Amino acid sequence: MKRIFLFFLLIVSAFFLVHICCERDFSTLPMKKNPRELSWSIDTLAYPGYNQTAMDDIWGSSATNVYVVGHNSDIGGKMYHFDGKRWADVKLSAMQGGNIVGAFQLAAIYGFGPGDIWAVGDYDRLNPNPPPYYIEHYSLVIHYNGKEWQQIKTPEGLAIHFDGSQWNVVNVPKESELFSVWGSSPDDIWMGGLDGTLFHFDGTSVKKDSVPVSISEEVYRDYFFSEITGISSDEVYMLLTAWGNSSVPRRYLLGRQADSWVVVDSTFFPELGLLWMSPSGTLYTAGWDNVYKRQGNSWIDIADETLKRSISVGDIGGTDDNNIFVVGASGFEVNYGEAYHYNGVNWYHLEDVRIANASFNDVEVIDGEVFIVGTTTSGFPEKTLILHGK
Repeated sequence: MKRIFLFFLLIVSAFFLVHICCERDFSTLPMKKNPRELSWSIDTLAYPGYNQTAMDDIWGSSATNVYVVGHNSDIGGKMYHFDGKRWADVKLSAMQGGNIVGAFQLAAIYGFGPGDIWAVGDYDRLNPNPPPYYIEHYSLVIHYNGKEWQQIKTPEGLAIHFDGSQWNVVNVPKESELFSVWGSSPDDIWMGGLDGTLFHFDGTSVKKDSVPVSISEEVYRDYFFSEITGISSDEVYMLLTAWGNSSVPRRYLLGRQADSWVVVDSTFFPELGLLWMSPSGTLYTAGWDNVYKRQGNSWIDIADETLKRSISVGDIGGTDDNNIFVVGASGFEVNYGEAYHYNGVNWYHLEDVRIANASFNDVEVIDGEVFIVGTTTSGFPEKTLILHGK
């Protein structure tokens, strides 16, 4: 009887451990050492023979299973994988179960474990007069005819999914390009993009959703969901950015309440374009020279003079409210990739990772280690820099 019980206990324990492995957010694991005393290494990614290899977003289920996605100048979307020792090109063109027609770009990646990963972006179109072989899509292609702005072409969104053995194209509505993806669980995933494009995956299929914001194209010709973050299906937030004919955008913070989206705030400073929610449920936003945290219905400035050094923040992330990293760029004639750490009391400049002629785009704490993604800015070929602190 004891042997049967022990066998049953082992089976249950194994199932529990697998469940935790697949569902746990590894960004919440504690740091392995003082985050201000990390040892840093740098890897350079450059696709041979091309002018630009620019990775933008990173995610990993552990420090030995990390993915980064972005753009390559002539062949479109790229993805690399890190196994704890080296970065290798992920051959997405050899996908089975779904074919990407033509070239594509990838803007964001998010997952729930080594066998459940999502990436989003858009398709590119062939250039009839190469090189380059493919024409990039920026936010929107528009034309001014002397009286009004007219949209010429809106890119087509792309979503792909990794099931542990292969990447497959996901059937999504033929809408605009996608910029962001986040989910509370494998059957609750949000994807946002250009023209207010918003999709939801419920575990079975992807369906279009909408938000209670009316955007006038006469005033705001370019609007998109740039950020999605949260900690559960009931605590999800999105940032909708709307650009008009002026250089000052308007931003809407939307939150999920009672199975619908509501406008939580539309008083953002225009330079604040990033969102991150800590495991405690505290919402943070960042941008040029500033980092704010939401307290009640107000935003509290937590940046100090250490941080306010004309840094354009590229990303914010961490493990908790006392372990936050921001990365970005400073400088004018020469750009410097910059990184700062916040311990809940003060900011600390990580001088060991300050790099000339570079800009940092993303930061993630994965399995207690820090990964920073950036690009070189001193001409072509433009390369990707990945800094790894442990």
